Amino acid sequence: MNWLGSFAALAILSAGSADALACRRIPPVVIPSNSELAARSELVFIARIEGVLPLGAADEELLRSGFANVPMNTPIRLPTASTEFSVVRSLKGAPLVHARIESATTSCGTILEDGSEYLVFANNPASADAEIVPLSGTFQLDGSQQAQASLAEVESSLSFPHSVQP
Repeated sequence: MNWLGSFAALAILSAGSADALACRRIPPVVIPSNSELAARSELVFIARIEGVLPLGAADEELLRSGFANVPMNTPIRLPTASTEFSVVRSLKGAPLVHARIESATTSCGTILEDGSEYLVFANNPASADAEIVPLSGTFQLDGSQQAQASLAEVESSLSFPHSVQP
């Protein structure tokens, strides 16, 4: 097999693997249980996403470029979209009424979809005009049994914080 054939085979195998597209963080992020995350978060609330605002031109270009022009050993922060939301129910803390929630643009964060509801774990923004940044573990309330069980776990842990969890 020649060099071109080897490269093509490797490309096909890589593209066919769902794991190849997954986000990789170094060091890996360990996500605590839902009840631990609720205890550590300053804000826990159910948000309905009312609109996802478009990225600015510079952020769009950065995403399109694949970070090709970023110098080595330079810390980067992935561009994020802003979302407008309404609070369906607050479980802990009180999110700012006019705040926005940050939505990831890659699989390395929480991508919020317009019209969907999420259980958001977050800390208070640094200032009144800053966005709420969802913590790893924020999840969509999609009606699945897993989402319902996770929401019930959080509600129970916040209602009875010192009870023994199985």
